[in-house]
Amino acid sequence: MAPIPPPASAAAAQPASRGLNATAVDHAVDVLTSLRERRDSKRQRYSAVARQEDDDDDEAPAPIMDLFIQTRGPTVVHELTNFSPAEFNMLWLDIQPYVNVNWNVGSGRKCQVTGRDMLFMALTSLKHCGSWDVVAAVFKEKPPTFSTRVTGFLTILLPHLKTKYIESVANKYSMDYLTKTGRRF
Repeated sequence: MAPIPPPASAAAAQPASRGLNATAVDHAVDVLTSLRERRDSKRQRYSAVARQEDDDDDEAPAPIMDLFIQTRGPTVVHELTNFSPAEFNMLWLDIQPYVNVNWNVGSGRKCQVTGRDMLFMALTSLKHCGSWDVVAAVFKEKPPTFSTRVTGFLTILLPHLKTKYIESVANKYSMDYLTKTGRRF
């Protein structure tokens, strides 16, 4: 489904560059929210309230995500990613060392998007991506560039997630173990 174009007054107020601004963020979030509501109106499994005890999330810069939070409040993280801000921060803290070592390294052109913002963009894409151009428009990027960035980030992240969350559990609960304990599926 193609994104709904912003109102004419908003289009006239936008600078010639493809930069984000508060109006564009508001419109983008409204588009994704309406898509989400049409798809599934009962996805309220997690609390959208951030925990107050641990606010270590300011360590990593995330200008894109910060602009979304500044414009729409902390609940925008849950609306776009289906993770509460606390869950997002826990996931980021879990993968941050790996991302810092493996993302945006080596020779060649570097991505201008930070690792934390890439996680935000990737999770938003995984939740809302019927087509790349819809989610790319939310972040004011061209669809080919956006899809390359997100798939590249997920490709880099896959070995870490697979080792940590799949292989470790598979080793702990082998099929032989599950058969012997009567918990086979």
